[in-house]
Amino acid sequence: MKLWKKICFVCLLCLLTVVALPEPTYRGDQNKQVMESLIFDETITVVGSKPFVDHVIKALSLLQSRSPSGYPVVKKYIGRIKEGTTSGMYAYYNPPTFQLSAKEALLNESNKDYALQWCASAIGHDAYHSKKYHDYQQAHGHSPGGHSYPPIHVWIGEAVERECLAFQRKVYAEIGAYQTIRDYLKSCDGTYCKAPRTW
Repeated sequence: MKLWKKICFVCLLCLLTVVALPEPTYRGDQNKQVMESLIFDETITVVGSKPFVDHVIKALSLLQSRSPSGYPVVKKYIGRIKEGTTSGMYAYYNPPTFQLSAKEALLNESNKDYALQWCASAIGHDAYHSKKYHDYQQAHGHSPGGHSYPPIHVWIGEAVERECLAFQRKVYAEIGAYQTIRDYLKSCDGTYCKAPRTW
């Protein structure tokens, strides 16, 4: 009976400790904004701060209305666009997720048209990475979200970056690009994929 009383006392003490604890705080929460989530065109969920979600929705609208070759690829191969500290395509997630940084989205750019055009073309670029991944999966009989991953060179690397850049240029031409970004994309050769990611 003494053992039972000790166990009950310990459980009661644990319960009171948990109830009395303050809400947990996490590093970086002081500046963290409330996350929002919106679904665009019934297929693409956009998750992030309100300014991010608004910006990405406008970029998707631009793709939808002005890029007949880019938007269908985006709609088919990206299921979620999520705000993150860096950008990258997680084609193996279910749904395929493009993590997009505020820096890459040009969220703080003063020229909003320029920023939306760049953001739209960046979404197209990463949708093409996802397309490469999923086309390989389908051609080799792997189900979406399955664990049989294609070889990395199928959807990532210099050669694939060049293909994605070509697709991005096509999207950019369709949406009516600023010449400065057209020139920048022409100068890209895909070797930036070897550099540490800062965007």
